[in-house]
Amino acid sequence: MSEVDKVINCKLCHSLNTEVYLDTPTIIKCNECSNYFRLNYSSDIISVYSRKITMPDLFASQLRCRHHYDFLEQKVGFRNIKRMLEIGSGDGALIKYIRKRQKDVEITIIEPSSVFCKKLKMIENTNVINDYVENVNINGSFDLVIMSHVLEHLEDPFNTLKYIYTYFLAKGGYLYVDVPNNDYELQSKNAVRIAPNIHLFFFSGDGIKKKLINIGFEVNKINGSKYSTLPKTFINRMEKLGSSSSNNYFFNTILKIQNKITLYLQEIYRTIFFVKPKELKLDVKDKYFNNIAIIAEK
Repeated sequence: MSEVDKVINCKLCHSLNTEVYLDTPTIIKCNECSNYFRLNYSSDIISVYSRKITMPDLFASQLRCRHHYDFLEQKVGFRNIKRMLEIGSGDGALIKYIRKRQKDVEITIIEPSSVFCKKLKMIENTNVINDYVENVNINGSFDLVIMSHVLEHLEDPFNTLKYIYTYFLAKGGYLYVDVPNNDYELQSKNAVRIAPNIHLFFFSGDGIKKKLINIGFEVNKINGSKYSTLPKTFINRMEKLGSSSSNNYFFNTILKIQNKITLYLQEIYRTIFFVKPKELKLDVKDKYFNNIAIIAEK
């Protein structure tokens, strides 16, 4: 019996109500919690994050930072934040953005990459911890914990969230989670073939919300949205890339160049004119909205 013929427990909710969404690579859909996961991956994939990994370019980075900051200001208000923690800061773009606007907030960073930590330590008035979050024990509680594009990379994401809820968050504190939207990454079986192989999980807004409630957050204290940072033409070309033959090098190269140009033009336009990404309600399905942002209050 092959791996995909066996009954497979969901890696997130442990339900047996699962099915194979795609054979190669093997992606499993959980009908219980509405999330998906990669069945097989290299055992050393987590060690990748202890080194330097590719981060968004300048324009894309600034666009995301503005969105995160505005979303947090609108839903939480930085006047209510005295101590905050960011997990998986990478090159520190978001923390730098926040620090420039919030001089008095006490900031702690947990980042596994020693390469990035050297740069993060240059940000004024920050405490930088070079480790994986599961290994960290911090005295005291935070008013805000940020995890931006981190959850999809963890081997046991909701166990990590439970750890954060229990030991890091103050009563009344906020958790901010930002992940790729599985409507976008799994829009078709062609598209998922070129989804980043370092993404171990593919989340739906409802799927994350259910697990946050299971962890202990109250349903009326969870809100979020789906937002789009990619043009439709970009996503349509990604679909063509996924369906084209891997041997069609010339065709694929043209599509990739067109995507780069389209993306840069949109990002420059949005940066110059301060255009905010479009947003949708959390429970609306739409493959053109590539991100999910959720805030939960403890």
